[in-house]
Amino acid sequence: MQQLLLPLTPPPAANFDNFITGDNAATLAALKLFLFDSTSPNRGRSFVLWGGVGVGKSHLLHAAATALLSSINSPDESAEWPSEGLILLDTNTLSEQLANRIFLHFNEYPDSRFVISLHQALPALTLREDLKTRLLMGNHYPLMPLREEAVMAAIDTETLRRGFLLSKEVVSYLFRHWQRDIRSLLAVIDGLDEMSLEKQSHITVPLLKKWLEQKSTSVQTLPAV
Repeated sequence: MQQLLLPLTPPPAANFDNFITGDNAATLAALKLFLFDSTSPNRGRSFVLWGGVGVGKSHLLHAAATALLSSINSPDESAEWPSEGLILLDTNTLSEQLANRIFLHFNEYPDSRFVISLHQALPALTLREDLKTRLLMGNHYPLMPLREEAVMAAIDTETLRRGFLLSKEVVSYLFRHWQRDIRSLLAVIDGLDEMSLEKQSHITVPLLKKWLEQKSTSVQTLPAV
């Protein structure tokens, strides 16, 4: 009979303290300056975070929302945006409709400011030129993927928080057969923790292989262990 357990260690809410900085110290410092220092002469009205999947864009937007006792704003046309203060858009892409709305809001409400997450840098986007120019006049910073040593440190921190450690064999197998961005890896740790509790088993390579086989439709055949 399979044992079902409630989660004992829910992940902490995203905040600036638990963001894994890696090579993104300058970006993090600039974002905090934009959010919290109203006296900065170069503050501007927009801050664009750009980078690939799993680099921490959503984490930082939610951290900003938490710090400012606010929430992420919906990009939906029917959603209301404040006429002043900060608008947080975790969008990754800018549709023509959303770009038009941002541009109109910029012009109509001069006391509003934006933090926007995107998959690509602004110059690479196909975007109405007047909005692109407006955003390029503001802050636009990349988020770089974590180096392997930072990923390993993050894995150790998370597993210690949960009360276990992954062996070198498990980590090595995981790195060979799964995405290496921190979000994907932490999802695996969450799944392994749950599966090991259900099966009352240590986390081993066979257990990891079983979890990967269940979750990944892209892996056709995993090597024997």
